[in-house]
Amino acid sequence: MILVDAHNLLHQDPRLGRLVRRDVEAARRELERSLGARDDVILFYDGGPGGVAEARRRAGVRVDFSGGGEADDRILAWLRANAGRHVVISDDRGLAAR
Repeated sequence: MILVDAHNLLHQDPRLGRLVRRDVEAARRELERSLGARDDVILFYDGGPGGVAEARRRAGVRVDFSGGGEADDRILAWLRANAGRHVVISDDRGLAAR
């Protein structure tokens, strides 16, 4: 499985970075749309609609919202609950250190 620190990625991509400054939800949806229906990817977002932590499918992609917590914590919890080899995409040094 490929786990993506999606909020981090939104700020690293120049096009999505411009969009996120105007409308974070539109940037999220554009990222999801660009991935297409991928069963091997989970996008982890900080916050989320209504401030509620939840996991669901949008645009054919699995997304996980941290609600009031941090996406980093949700990524680590997912890794602990799912044994095996997985890839985490993030340039968050705090997450890498954990």
